[in-house]
Amino acid sequence: MLTLLFLRYMRTKMGQHLPVTDFDIQALIDHELSQEDEKRVKAFLKTNACAQKRYNDLKEQKALIQKWANNSFFH
Repeated sequence: MLTLLFLRYMRTKMGQHLPVTDFDIQALIDHELSQEDEKRVKAFLKTNACAQKRYNDLKEQKALIQKWANNSFFH
């Protein structure tokens, strides 16, 4: 989380947008981005097939972990 806050600060302070990182994609999945950053990352995903695949893989991974956790801890 500290890394995300630092990156947000640097984007604001420097007046520019840094490239979309793996952390940004993970934060999008976890709903940890500001509205501005969410729009920026989603726009990037629409134009970059590799990043879109990474997003899909991470989303699937999160769903599998949640499914495993629900089955392991509550049944």
